[in-house]
Amino acid sequence: MIQTPLNTGKLELLPVAYTSEQPRLSGHGFAPMWASTERIVAGKFELYKSPNGEFRFRLKAGNGEIIATSEGYTSRAGAKNGIESVKMNAEDAEVVDLS
Repeated sequence: MIQTPLNTGKLELLPVAYTSEQPRLSGHGFAPMWASTERIVAGKFELYKSPNGEFRFRLKAGNGEIIATSEGYTSRAGAKNGIESVKMNAEDAEVVDLS
């Protein structure tokens, strides 16, 4: 089993345990790409309002597991901008192992 904890400050990438085949990281740095012929189901961003009134988003893997949660934003537009920032910046993000 492999644990992949990452923390980027504003976006918390939660530890995900993989029990299937060894994953390798895609260009996004946190989405697993399987070496086998298993079908990869795309993840999705969910935008929601937290109990304290802040707008937040979470990134869910194709299997429905939450792999990232955002900081709180005062507006829906701010949270949507955060999603777009993750999409734009994560594609070629460097993976820095601080362990």
